[in-house]
Amino acid sequence: MELYFSGKHLATNSFEYGNKDLTKEKSDNYELALSHTGDKFSYKGSAYYSDFDNYIFNENIAKAGNLYIRRYNQTTAKFYGLEGEMTFHASPDHDITLFGDMVRGKIGSLAPVKGKLMPSGSQYVYVDGADEMRVDEYGEIVGKFDWRGRPNPDYEDAESCTSRSPQEWLDEYGFSDCVMTVNVYKNGTTTPSEEDYDWLERPATNAPRVPPMRLGVRWQGYFGDKWSANAEYSHIFEQNKVSSSTIAIKPAYRDDNGELILDDNNRPMYYYHPENPLTMQARTITENVTKGYNLLNLGLDYHNHWGNLDYTLSLRANNVLDEKVYIHNSFLPFVPQMGRNFSLSATVKF
Repeated sequence: MELYFSGKHLATNSFEYGNKDLTKEKSDNYELALSHTGDKFSYKGSAYYSDFDNYIFNENIAKAGNLYIRRYNQTTAKFYGLEGEMTFHASPDHDITLFGDMVRGKIGSLAPVKGKLMPSGSQYVYVDGADEMRVDEYGEIVGKFDWRGRPNPDYEDAESCTSRSPQEWLDEYGFSDCVMTVNVYKNGTTTPSEEDYDWLERPATNAPRVPPMRLGVRWQGYFGDKWSANAEYSHIFEQNKVSSSTIAIKPAYRDDNGELILDDNNRPMYYYHPENPLTMQARTITENVTKGYNLLNLGLDYHNHWGNLDYTLSLRANNVLDEKVYIHNSFLPFVPQMGRNFSLSATVKF
């Protein structure tokens, strides 16, 4: 899919393009973990770090409302994070746990976009073959042969193109078939180098769709052999470390009214037109910031068996505070999650 896909992706409300130039991802991953189990306290935690040489991600290249155009791209990336929890064993049947996690992701700069040549100036030079060309007193070219292919008697008496400098011909006649205009570049020659092109940098940014930090507390209790209950409260922080895609816009030359400017031959001056002085412009497409929210979830379970069957009846109350919840790491971050909701379920093990 990442290589050759091109079309609508209804599940993500986007139009996606593959990238046949993608290579296999390669990363170095490190993780440090610790844990402890005691009579009154238990804890576990870990820290991790991943370093990608060629991380594949789905880049936003256009956005209209909640409709996206995306393409697969690849660059360096670094991800690191922490996660942990600490549990207080208040009694053999009751535990209180504090938990939290966070992750950060950064993707490296993408290859800059190469645009048109941008000469630093121009100069007049002889046209090719000028050493054999001659002109009359009006500056018009005198052919070596006439229209019948016979030697032209006026040729020998005509003035050679190289008898004057290109600038002298222009000073005399305002124009000359002996002379042409060539571009000059930053190195002072008529041969361009890479620095003479219009370049647009695509800087490093935050990785897209990275979940925000979370902190919470959980209680788990058991009442005899059959009943158990739990309650969990968590705060999910605002995610304002958002990703930005830099897209190159190659502008046409327009007047103050937005109309295309035409050259002397009535041709519109699009970006690559030699008389269009405009350079590429950066269009930045940025993820939306996702607001933080609080979640309170409650649960009650009844465990029993009937014959050879073990069953559990569960009652759940989720998002009891009826908060507006948006998931930043979703491809549909603008779709709200369920508000306050209740569920009753049965689980049977044979």
